[in-house]
Amino acid sequence: QSVVKRLETIQSEKVRLQTDNEQLRVKLIASEAKCGKEQISAMQRSTQSTSELQKQGDVIRGLLSQLNAAKREKDQLRVELDKSSLTCTKVQRELNEWKANAASLQRECERINTEKDELVAKATRL
Repeated sequence: QSVVKRLETIQSEKVRLQTDNEQLRVKLIASEAKCGKEQISAMQRSTQSTSELQKQGDVIRGLLSQLNAAKREKDQLRVELDKSSLTCTKVQRELNEWKANAASLQRECERINTEKDELVAKATRL
């Protein structure tokens, strides 16, 4: 009879362990599902962040492209300004030469007029 009681105890312990085991298995599955959902959520957030970073990268690349275009335009304008400055300097030099020539011609005219006045005065005396 003690063997039978022992078998019943063992049998009842076995059923209790199987029940505990099944409960733990259910908890494990639920935990894995929860972890899976969290992992999927984290992956979705990561994908969204990556997408946002890619969009920001595209915006930055666009701005850099515009900046480089503006720099090239500035360099072109600088070259044109330098050419214009050279042209202005050349024109100023020519203008100064013309002014000097005009002053020289003015002095020559005054000398001729003075000479003419002297000749007229002599002719009047004769």
